[in-house]
Amino acid sequence: MQLTRRPLRIIGLVYGFLYFLFIAAGTIPATRSAIFSHPELSSFRLEQSLAFLLFALFIVGLIVWSHSELASGLVFLIWYAQVFWEDQFSTRYGMGGGAGPVLGSPGLIIGLILVAAWVVNRFRSPSH
Repeated sequence: MQLTRRPLRIIGLVYGFLYFLFIAAGTIPATRSAIFSHPELSSFRLEQSLAFLLFALFIVGLIVWSHSELASGLVFLIWYAQVFWEDQFSTRYGMGGGAGPVLGSPGLIIGLILVAAWVVNRFRSPSH
């Protein structure tokens, strides 16, 4: 599992950077209509606030990663569950949604790999 840590971390950082660009583009009025189908809806501010909170949770997962693979993996899994919930909220009450779980799938995969790596390392029998 040692060989996969560095590429996985690079993928996580690149995904975090792209996530940041998406969040930043959503705050610029000129690009809002290109990203969101109905930025004039009353739920837009709430959804934008939820997106900022989810981004902060993702950053927490990246920071915790250097201390604990299990904790970071669990943060990413909780983050993905919240992305899924926010997307369902947006689909039902807001601007449409639908792409959140697909766009968040790299975070889900990273979380699953980190938890699996912790389990494998935890229960691996010591070699002689």
